Amino acid sequence: MIRATNPARTVIIAALNAGDIASVKLLKLPASDRNIIVTVHYYEPFNFTHQGAPWDEKLKALHDIAWGSAADKQRVMADLKIVADWAEAARRPVYLGEFGVYDSASAATRANYASFVARAAEGFGWSWAWWQFDHDFALFNQETQSWTQSLLDALIPTTGAPATQP
Repeated sequence: MIRATNPARTVIIAALNAGDIASVKLLKLPASDRNIIVTVHYYEPFNFTHQGAPWDEKLKALHDIAWGSAADKQRVMADLKIVADWAEAARRPVYLGEFGVYDSASAATRANYASFVARAAEGFGWSWAWWQFDHDFALFNQETQSWTQSLLDALIPTTGAPATQP
């Protein structure tokens, strides 16, 4: 439908379940249409990224889950490599359209995860977006009209600032 009226428009397409990164392998895209960007979401490990979330009783009960071990980082890289390998074979650009950590995780751990995933995505040549600007995965505090500085610095490091490298 889009191509009938907008033949040159860039279209962002997700697999049926954008949160299941392996589902990208199920995409059937028109080979002749090279103006498509594929998006995936990444929230693994889910118990870490969603700890304390009040909309689910099991998640709500989770607290103080750490992230950042060598095994944690290897898992992220292995997961994202599934998409990277598919993208290379399919010759398709990728947009990491969502990743984030619920704000009940410690600020330091959230920043560590944010930096690592953002740098990993960039290492694969992908653009990315943190979920979400304000609210419970907040990058910005509406009440104080201020940035969550540790996350901002982790996602967009200034020159000379340390960033967690994959």
